[in-house]
Amino acid sequence: MRFPGLSPEGPAKRPLGCAVTGTEAAAGNSPLLKSAPTDRPPAACRLCGADDFELFLTIPELPPTGQFLTHAVDDLAPELAPLSLWQCDRCRLVQHDGGYPEGYYDAYFISYRSSDLARSYQQDLARRFVSRFDLEGQPVVDVGCGDGLFLSALGEAGAQPIGYERSGRAAEILRAEGHTILDGDLVQATRSLPEPPAAVTTRHVLEHIDDLEAFLGSLRQSVAPGGAVLIEVPALEQTVHGRRVYDFIPDHLSYFTAATLGLALERAGFRSVEVQRIVGGEFLVATATAPADDLTPADWVAASPLGPFLADQMAAGRSVALWGAGPKGLGLVNETGGRGIRCVVDSDALKQGRFTPTRRVPIVSPEAYIADPTDVVVITVWTYRDEIARQLADLGYGGQILWVGPDGVTPVPAPGRPASGTA
Repeated sequence: MRFPGLSPEGPAKRPLGCAVTGTEAAAGNSPLLKSAPTDRPPAACRLCGADDFELFLTIPELPPTGQFLTHAVDDLAPELAPLSLWQCDRCRLVQHDGGYPEGYYDAYFISYRSSDLARSYQQDLARRFVSRFDLEGQPVVDVGCGDGLFLSALGEAGAQPIGYERSGRAAEILRAEGHTILDGDLVQATRSLPEPPAAVTTRHVLEHIDDLEAFLGSLRQSVAPGGAVLIEVPALEQTVHGRRVYDFIPDHLSYFTAATLGLALERAGFRSVEVQRIVGGEFLVATATAPADDLTPADWVAASPLGPFLADQMAAGRSVALWGAGPKGLGLVNETGGRGIRCVVDSDALKQGRFTPTRRVPIVSPEAYIADPTDVVVITVWTYRDEIARQLADLGYGGQILWVGPDGVTPVPAPGRPASGTA
């Protein structure tokens, strides 16, 4: 997605001064409120690491942040500076690396409590999230909880809300209201809880983060294995559609589309990533799950669920067959070395009577297999699992029918019962 470069002719009218809202120590202290230059592209994309960029947009003059206001008309104003945004040629993330003025989070505080719309929308979002991921009674940490409106919504939806907030001012207000607010490093703080959070949420925070990999990694480490995550950001699609130049502010280091937000979560190792536009298209909300374990792809070979299962079956004197001589079945024979596999069953006549490339395990027809069955048959193909189980039942097979699924080698669900995983 591209947005034409913008550089209006003539100097922009200089607005009134812009000091720190609610931060008397910083108000009018213009050296603290100086923007870092953005006239050059970042050294590397904060999402994918590429170093090729295209100029996306330039605004000639902006204050260093939209959150700093003056207390009086004659207060000293911060130095205005141009804002240039750059789009990565590889992943298409729009970004700048100007950073934040010193003391930005000391008093940062935005409240939407006066808005009935904000309250009802956040309550609905919390209800749907809690219901979808079965979070009733479970601890959920809201990272960057701000005014606590979403914390309260999570509690009303039945979760046990816990807040994490970098703004000392906001954290003080929330604690005074009775909310539980974590301190210090996020990962260490969540690990000190009685039980790991079943979910983490973060709304309108990711666009402020410079090191996306580290931040998303901390979310993944903070949530329980297999736990859920919810991330909400402004939708760049809406800005582009409305040609809303005023949406671009130095506070936002990244501007996400549905594609780049989904990519960010996938690169961080989250699974089952879904991204939707909500609130009339203004926001993007992504949900995902953390891996159930910390294994990397390089670890998967040594962590094969079928190998230990076959070893246990051999130790118990039980014979095992695999059903499916396609790529998955042959891959499993290769992965296990074929040890403990008496034969591979397949309905394809072109494969019957042949042998697997590894360990030369014989491939037999269903009829030949039923004439001399094993104690256990393990189905290797997810797509046809239920059909194969019915075929075995029709053939009169009386042994144990298992399958290799997302939870290892487990029984095939009874007909009509939903199973985990997809083909």
